[in-house]
Amino acid sequence: MVNCPNCGKNLIDDAVFCTRCGSPLKTKAASPPTHRFDQAGKSLENWYDRRFGILGPLLASLLFLIIVRLVIEIVRISGTDILEMDDITSVLLQYLLPLFCVTLLSNYTSYFARRSEKFKVFSPLFHAIAFILFLWIVAQILYALHDRLAVQGLATAATSMENALPGIFVFVLLLGYVFLALNMSKEQKKKP
Repeated sequence: MVNCPNCGKNLIDDAVFCTRCGSPLKTKAASPPTHRFDQAGKSLENWYDRRFGILGPLLASLLFLIIVRLVIEIVRISGTDILEMDDITSVLLQYLLPLFCVTLLSNYTSYFARRSEKFKVFSPLFHAIAFILFLWIVAQILYALHDRLAVQGLATAATSMENALPGIFVFVLLLGYVFLALNMSKEQKKKP
Protein backbone atom coordinates (compact mmCIF):
# COMPACT_ATOMS: atom_id res chain seq x y z
CA MET A 1 0.00 0.00 0.00
CA VAL A 2 1.13 3.54 -0.80
CA ASN A 3 0.08 6.70 1.01
CA CYS A 4 -0.72 9.91 -0.85
CA PRO A 5 1.84 12.63 0.02
CA ASN A 6 -0.93 15.30 -0.04
CA CYS A 7 -3.89 13.86 1.82
CA GLY A 8 -2.50 10.61 3.30
CA LYS A 9 -5.12 8.24 1.80
CA ASN A 10 -4.05 4.59 1.47
CA LEU A 11 -3.82 3.57 -2.20
CA ILE A 12 -2.79 0.46 -4.12
CA ASP A 13 0.94 0.02 -4.91
CA ASP A 14 0.77 0.79 -8.65
CA ALA A 15 -1.50 3.84 -8.33
CA VAL A 16 -0.54 6.79 -10.49
CA PHE A 17 -2.97 9.36 -9.01
CA CYS A 18 -4.66 9.74 -5.67
CA THR A 19 -8.37 8.81 -5.81
CA ARG A 20 -9.25 11.40 -3.13
CA CYS A 21 -7.30 14.57 -4.10
CA GLY A 22 -6.10 13.71 -7.64
CA SER A 23 -2.43 14.57 -7.11
CA PRO A 24 0.16 12.54 -9.06
CA LEU A 25 2.03 9.94 -7.02
CA LYS A 26 4.99 9.27 -9.29
CA THR A 27 7.61 11.98 -9.44
CA LYS A 28 9.26 12.84 -12.71
CA ALA A 29 12.50 10.96 -13.21
CA ALA A 30 15.62 13.06 -13.09
CA SER A 31 17.38 13.59 -16.39
CA PRO A 32 20.21 11.17 -16.95
CA PRO A 33 23.55 12.44 -15.63
CA THR A 34 25.25 12.06 -19.01
CA HIS A 35 22.87 14.66 -20.40
CA ARG A 36 23.82 17.10 -17.64
CA PHE A 37 27.53 16.44 -18.16
CA ASP A 38 27.11 16.99 -21.89
CA GLN A 39 25.38 20.31 -21.23
CA ALA A 40 28.12 21.32 -18.78
CA GLY A 41 30.80 20.56 -21.38
CA LYS A 42 29.02 22.60 -24.02
CA SER A 43 28.49 25.41 -21.55
CA LEU A 44 32.20 25.43 -20.74
CA GLU A 45 33.10 25.41 -24.45
CA ASN A 46 30.73 28.30 -25.11
CA TRP A 47 32.18 30.29 -22.22
CA TYR A 48 35.72 29.56 -23.42
CA ASP A 49 34.87 30.57 -27.01
CA ARG A 50 33.14 33.77 -25.90
CA ARG A 51 35.94 34.68 -23.50
CA PHE A 52 38.96 34.11 -25.75
CA GLY A 53 37.50 33.93 -29.26
CA ILE A 54 39.88 32.93 -32.01
CA LEU A 55 42.85 33.19 -29.64
CA GLY A 56 41.49 30.39 -27.43
CA PRO A 57 43.08 27.50 -29.34
CA LEU A 58 46.40 29.35 -29.38
CA LEU A 59 46.22 29.89 -25.62
CA ALA A 60 45.36 26.22 -25.04
CA SER A 61 48.32 25.15 -27.18
CA LEU A 62 50.64 27.52 -25.34
CA LEU A 63 49.41 26.12 -22.05
CA PHE A 64 50.18 22.62 -23.35
CA LEU A 65 53.66 23.78 -24.36
CA ILE A 66 54.35 25.28 -20.94
CA ILE A 67 53.10 22.23 -19.04
CA VAL A 68 55.08 19.76 -21.16
CA ARG A 69 58.21 21.91 -20.88
CA LEU A 70 57.83 22.02 -17.09
CA VAL A 71 57.35 18.25 -16.91
CA ILE A 72 60.46 17.68 -19.03
CA GLU A 73 62.49 20.00 -16.81
CA ILE A 74 61.21 18.33 -13.64
CA VAL A 75 62.16 14.93 -15.06
CA ARG A 76 65.58 16.26 -16.06
CA ILE A 77 66.24 17.71 -12.60
CA SER A 78 64.95 14.67 -10.71
CA GLY A 79 66.80 12.19 -12.92
CA THR A 80 70.36 13.38 -12.26
CA ASP A 81 71.41 9.95 -10.97
CA ILE A 82 70.30 8.26 -14.23
CA LEU A 83 72.88 8.83 -16.97
CA GLU A 84 70.44 8.42 -19.86
CA MET A 85 67.92 10.94 -18.49
CA ASP A 86 69.80 13.90 -19.95
CA ASP A 87 69.75 12.31 -23.41
CA ILE A 88 66.06 11.47 -23.15
CA THR A 89 65.01 14.97 -22.05
CA SER A 90 67.17 16.66 -24.70
CA VAL A 91 65.51 14.55 -27.42
CA LEU A 92 62.06 15.43 -26.03
CA LEU A 93 62.95 19.12 -26.04
CA GLN A 94 63.98 18.89 -29.72
CA TYR A 95 60.50 17.70 -30.65
CA LEU A 96 58.58 20.12 -28.45
CA LEU A 97 57.92 22.65 -31.24
CA PRO A 98 56.47 20.05 -33.66
CA LEU A 99 54.23 18.77 -30.85
CA PHE A 100 53.09 22.35 -30.23
CA CYS A 101 52.21 22.71 -33.93
CA VAL A 102 50.20 19.47 -33.88
CA THR A 103 48.23 20.62 -30.81
CA LEU A 104 47.66 23.96 -32.52
CA LEU A 105 46.25 22.17 -35.58
CA SER A 106 44.01 20.00 -33.41
CA ASN A 107 42.75 22.88 -31.25
CA TYR A 108 41.96 25.12 -34.23
CA THR A 109 40.23 22.21 -35.98
CA SER A 110 37.97 21.76 -32.95
CA TYR A 111 37.35 25.50 -32.72
CA PHE A 112 36.34 25.93 -36.35
CA ALA A 113 34.24 22.75 -36.26
CA ARG A 114 32.21 24.28 -33.41
CA ARG A 115 31.87 27.60 -35.23
CA SER A 116 31.09 26.53 -38.79
CA GLU A 117 28.78 23.81 -40.04
CA LYS A 118 30.64 23.75 -43.37
CA PHE A 119 33.99 23.13 -41.67
CA LYS A 120 32.54 20.42 -39.42
CA VAL A 121 32.55 18.03 -42.39
CA PHE A 122 36.34 18.37 -42.73
CA SER A 123 37.15 18.17 -39.01
CA PRO A 124 37.61 14.35 -38.91
CA LEU A 125 40.14 14.67 -41.73
CA PHE A 126 42.15 17.34 -39.93
CA HIS A 127 41.95 15.46 -36.63
CA ALA A 128 43.18 12.29 -38.35
CA ILE A 129 46.07 14.24 -39.91
CA ALA A 130 46.95 15.71 -36.50
CA PHE A 131 46.87 12.26 -34.90
CA ILE A 132 49.10 10.77 -37.62
CA LEU A 133 51.53 13.68 -37.29
CA PHE A 134 51.64 13.07 -33.55
CA LEU A 135 52.41 9.36 -34.07
CA TRP A 136 55.06 10.24 -36.66
CA ILE A 137 56.71 12.62 -34.18
CA VAL A 138 56.66 9.84 -31.56
CA ALA A 139 58.36 7.54 -34.10
CA GLN A 140 61.01 10.20 -34.75
CA ILE A 141 61.57 10.56 -31.01
CA LEU A 142 62.07 6.79 -30.79
CA TYR A 143 64.58 6.89 -33.66
CA ALA A 144 66.48 9.73 -31.98
CA LEU A 145 66.52 7.86 -28.68
CA HIS A 146 67.79 4.77 -30.49
CA ASP A 147 70.65 6.80 -31.95
CA ARG A 148 71.60 8.27 -28.56
CA LEU A 149 71.02 5.26 -26.33
CA ALA A 150 71.76 2.43 -28.82
CA VAL A 151 68.71 0.39 -27.78
CA GLN A 152 67.66 -1.85 -30.68
CA GLY A 153 64.06 -2.21 -29.52
CA LEU A 154 63.42 1.51 -29.98
CA ALA A 155 64.31 1.38 -33.68
CA THR A 156 62.07 -1.65 -34.15
CA ALA A 157 59.17 0.10 -32.42
CA ALA A 158 59.69 3.26 -34.50
CA THR A 159 59.80 1.28 -37.76
CA SER A 160 56.68 -0.67 -36.82
CA MET A 161 54.87 2.55 -35.93
CA GLU A 162 55.86 4.22 -39.22
CA ASN A 163 54.73 1.17 -41.21
CA ALA A 164 51.35 1.18 -39.47
CA LEU A 165 50.65 4.89 -40.06
CA PRO A 166 48.62 4.51 -43.30
CA GLY A 167 46.32 1.89 -41.76
CA ILE A 168 45.94 3.93 -38.58
CA PHE A 169 45.11 7.01 -40.67
CA VAL A 170 42.31 5.21 -42.51
CA PHE A 171 40.94 3.73 -39.27
CA VAL A 172 40.97 7.08 -37.41
CA LEU A 173 39.45 8.85 -40.42
CA LEU A 174 36.61 6.33 -40.69
CA LEU A 175 36.03 6.44 -36.95
CA GLY A 176 35.92 10.25 -37.05
CA TYR A 177 33.33 10.28 -39.83
CA VAL A 178 31.20 7.67 -38.04
CA PHE A 179 31.15 9.85 -34.91
CA LEU A 180 30.42 12.93 -37.03
CA ALA A 181 27.48 11.16 -38.70
CA LEU A 182 26.10 10.05 -35.33
CA ASN A 183 26.42 13.55 -33.85
CA MET A 184 24.88 15.20 -36.89
CA SER A 185 21.91 12.82 -36.83
CA LYS A 186 21.48 13.50 -33.09
CA GLU A 187 21.55 17.26 -33.75
CA GLN A 188 19.00 16.89 -36.55
CA LYS A 189 16.63 15.08 -34.18
CA LYS A 190 16.93 17.89 -31.63
CA LYS A 191 16.00 20.58 -34.17
CA PRO A 192 12.24 21.07 -34.69
